[in-house]
Amino acid sequence: MNEPVIGSPDTSEMTARMRRHDWAATPLGPLEAWPQTLRVATELMLASPGASCLVCGPERLVLYNDAAARLCGVHHPAALGAPLGHGFPVAHPALEGLFARAFAGESLLAHALPIAVPGGAAGLFDARFTPLREGDGPVRWVHVTAQESGAHLAAQRLQENEALLRSLFEAIDDAVMVIERLPLSPAGQRNWRYVAMNGRAGAMFRKPDLTGQTVRDNFPEEDEAWYDIYDQVLESGQPLRFERESVPQAMILEMFVTRVRGHGDTRLMVVMRDVTERRQAADSLQRNEARQAFMLTLNDRMRALADPIDVMALSSELLGRYLGAGRCGYGEVDATGEFFIVERDWTDGVMESAKGRHRCDDFGAELIAANRAGECVAVDDAREDPRTRGVLPTFEAIGHLRSSLAMPMLKQGRWCATLFVQHTHPRHWTYDEQLLVREVAERTWSAVDRARAEGALRAADARKDEFLATLAHELRNPLAPIRGALLLLRSGRAPVEARALQAIIERQVDHMVRLVDDLLDVSRISRGAIELRREPLDLRAVLRTAVETSTPAIDDGRHVLTLDLPGEPLGVEGDAVRLAQVFANLLNNAAKYSDQGGRIVLSAWRDRQEVVVSVRDNGVGIAADHLERVFELFGQAERFAARTQGGLGIGLNLAQRLVAMHGGSIQARSEGAGQGSEFLIRLPFLAPAATAAFAALAPEVALGAHRILIVDDNRDAADTLSMLLRMQGAETRVAHDGPAALRQLEDWLPSAVLLDIGMPGMSGHEVARRIRADARLDGVMLVALTGWGQEADRQRTREAGFDHHLTKPVAFEVLLATLASPSSVRLRDTAS
Repeated sequence: MNEPVIGSPDTSEMTARMRRHDWAATPLGPLEAWPQTLRVATELMLASPGASCLVCGPERLVLYNDAAARLCGVHHPAALGAPLGHGFPVAHPALEGLFARAFAGESLLAHALPIAVPGGAAGLFDARFTPLREGDGPVRWVHVTAQESGAHLAAQRLQENEALLRSLFEAIDDAVMVIERLPLSPAGQRNWRYVAMNGRAGAMFRKPDLTGQTVRDNFPEEDEAWYDIYDQVLESGQPLRFERESVPQAMILEMFVTRVRGHGDTRLMVVMRDVTERRQAADSLQRNEARQAFMLTLNDRMRALADPIDVMALSSELLGRYLGAGRCGYGEVDATGEFFIVERDWTDGVMESAKGRHRCDDFGAELIAANRAGECVAVDDAREDPRTRGVLPTFEAIGHLRSSLAMPMLKQGRWCATLFVQHTHPRHWTYDEQLLVREVAERTWSAVDRARAEGALRAADARKDEFLATLAHELRNPLAPIRGALLLLRSGRAPVEARALQAIIERQVDHMVRLVDDLLDVSRISRGAIELRREPLDLRAVLRTAVETSTPAIDDGRHVLTLDLPGEPLGVEGDAVRLAQVFANLLNNAAKYSDQGGRIVLSAWRDRQEVVVSVRDNGVGIAADHLERVFELFGQAERFAARTQGGLGIGLNLAQRLVAMHGGSIQARSEGAGQGSEFLIRLPFLAPAATAAFAALAPEVALGAHRILIVDDNRDAADTLSMLLRMQGAETRVAHDGPAALRQLEDWLPSAVLLDIGMPGMSGHEVARRIRADARLDGVMLVALTGWGQEADRQRTREAGFDHHLTKPVAFEVLLATLASPSSVRLRDTAS
């Protein structure tokens, strides 16, 4: 930065001294740091032909020119920059009082002032005291011009002072004007005329000189409130400082208005500063602070809510109040994309609620297309917006809607909801408001997703607890009749009823096996561990098998079953056992959830390239809010908790998964509670030419040539299996641990060993490895009988040398078929 220059170095003696003086050692500070007003006043003072000085600050430091130096006498040049009393030891006692008044802001003219300077000049002087400020601050300097009293000096003094004041007038950074009030016009209209203005004012108004012109001629659109302010200051005599927006200048002005004494008290001095940017920055900061406080409040209050509807309602109310809206709310789009549903909204008490279902197309194709694309839609006035002209009746019907701001939300690219803010009158939606509404929508929707996810977890946890309770109930129920039957058989006093008791035990065991099988199937499907044995099928045969399986449940309920099947084959490709499981499950549910003597209809038909199966009943039905959830895992346990017929609530979930594995779909229908229900299954159709007859079960297998060693630490299981195999003609032996089994093999060579895995001491894996290490036992078939059925468990048995892996409880016909299979086929994935 270049050093500031005060005059030219050779202008005068005092100019040179001013430049050389060490100002940094004084309260005024270095010359380059002086305010602009002080520097301009110093130049004017130095250039003045008459005696002139500047008295600065509370220290009364004195700066003077060459003419004033002669008044200092012997105290020059030490008086430069020294306090007033040091350079000018005044003889006139009123002089200090004059300076006090000048520093208080009063411009003074003192005539015939006797000033005596010891060792210097003395005489009568006329002195003018002019206070100087920097901007709007207090008086910091007083400019004094002095000349000998006398009429011959008056004109020169006036000219000098006017020149000085004009220079200061122009040097000020603010726009300064002097205006005077004019008489009222014949119509009683007020007006003011410009008397003077500096260059800054001309630049602000983009009119270099308005002197002599009137305010109304130049700014006819100016607010009448300006004239009220001018009149108030002129009549009260009290200065006024304020900020106000000027519409013609499109700026915010900081104003200082004061009366000019004299001239009939009709003049004002007006000082103006453009503070538009400062005000806008302050307003922006204030808006940001308010917005941040609003968002913090929104987040804090939403965090405590668990219901998604409550989250949306709270957000709507807070946003609506913050924006001063008439109505605010969230509408969700239904699965079809046809309806816009408002559960709850907030209104200001004047505008009507929009709660209800609204057809999306009623709002106009262009607006709905923008919503589907995720674009913010701002309508300032529905009656003027070309996008809404064709749908004004819709806007009128929902609370006389005139303006609206809609912020759509997309989920995986699909329009799922919209946050709307609305009014019954036109309103311009600013960019900042659109940004705020977008942020609120995004945060609210995140909170809604969180609430729904947490609700789903709570519901799943509740269903899990319900399921575990139901599972315990279902597993305990069969144990009571089994235990009772065993007690009767053990007593030996019920020989006649022995077959009936055996039938009871068999039914209850089968029931428990089905429960466990369903659980295992769900687990296997979840892990992708089930492989379908696909083959061409006539679905009619599968349905008849399902009916046979479900007949006991249907008979127990004394229900009437109607079977409606076509005469021609219904060809599908699939796993006959798994498909029969699906339909039997649906028939069992129909029997279970229908009152005694209910009606069940099983029908099937071909629909173009699909085979459709319907299972319909007149039972308890399904409530509308449960229809979409009946296929959830454990959903039935929740839905039918009051029913006592049994079930774990996993059957429909299992059926849905198995149907999906066959490339089909399943759908639930019901008119509501007590209105019955219908399940529709659709499967891909297979041309009849490729359809084979449904495979029958394998015939019974005779085991007369087999010698079988059964190894299981569960004595009852081992002994029961031994008796069943002997009934088929096999020779059997039993061992209850690994070492006992190996001892049996020392003098007895079986054709097959049935090994439990989880035995204490020596596991079944270790026994199998010992057998495979004995060349004498190379031809023995090893079959794992275990409750462990995961793929990792099968891998371990395979590595230990087993031929087959059967999961307990194994169906006896499956075990017979396995024992009859070639032992060279190692580890066939056999499911019970």
